[in-house]
Amino acid sequence: NRLDGTYTKLLRRAQNISWTQHATLKTIYGNLPRLSQKLTQRRATFAGHCCRAKQEVVSSVLLWKPMAMGRVHSRRLTFTDTLDRDSGIDFVYLENAMLDRALWSEVCASMVPADSR
Repeated sequence: NRLDGTYTKLLRRAQNISWTQHATLKTIYGNLPRLSQKLTQRRATFAGHCCRAKQEVVSSVLLWKPMAMGRVHSRRLTFTDTLDRDSGIDFVYLENAMLDRALWSEVCASMVPADSR
């Protein structure tokens, strides 16, 4: 992932670790989570927040899926596809899971390993 690679490079620079030292990711990151993991968690947390805000317009369009045009594998990845992939919950059950605040908090917390929170 380009985002993680850039973040790793910035952490090396901040910690004054040269690439010639061949430091492991564990050494570079320490207890920090990968940036992509944190982004995944925050995306899911925000989606749950938006889903529960029934008075806002975003709750009605959050889980909208466009009609598939052409072949199934040629369409672009949608926000709902991303939530489905990241949470491991099928699209059919996604809204009910997000409406249950306790369940969704557990799902979001599981997206980042416990040792790096």
